[in-house]
Amino acid sequence: LMRAIDRYAYLLWEDGQTEDALEIFRHLLRANPGDNQGARHSILAILMGMGADWEDMFMITTGPAAGMGLDARQLGDWFDTNAKKFPDEFDWLFAEWKKFDIDNLEEDLRTGEQMNILCGQKHFEAIGTNFAVATKRDLSDLNK
Repeated sequence: LMRAIDRYAYLLWEDGQTEDALEIFRHLLRANPGDNQGARHSILAILMGMGADWEDMFMITTGPAAGMGLDARQLGDWFDTNAKKFPDEFDWLFAEWKKFDIDNLEEDLRTGEQMNILCGQKHFEAIGTNFAVATKRDLSDLNK
């Protein structure tokens, strides 16, 4: 359901209804601070005046995954650098993320132990190690 809502917001944005899309992305992020939809990235792109095609600059261009996905490290670095320019928008999110024991987050995510809290849902499947490692890195950056 959340992915469908995210897609709807994206379509609104693509259609020029940016403020409506922004409100939906904000609601998605508040409902799910773990943000496995990536609403935080869309919010930041809108605030920076980018179009709905903003993801193109993060597309993997070489190797077997070329054209099939986004470079998560580059995307994360972009968010970390630019989100700080919008403290009214994102400081609550950083505070929410800091609530977690980042030393144990990778293992907790593997087993699903903290998913209920992180994603704001009562039931959530444990997710893969790649997300856990990236999330641990992202959360570690907040303590700097």
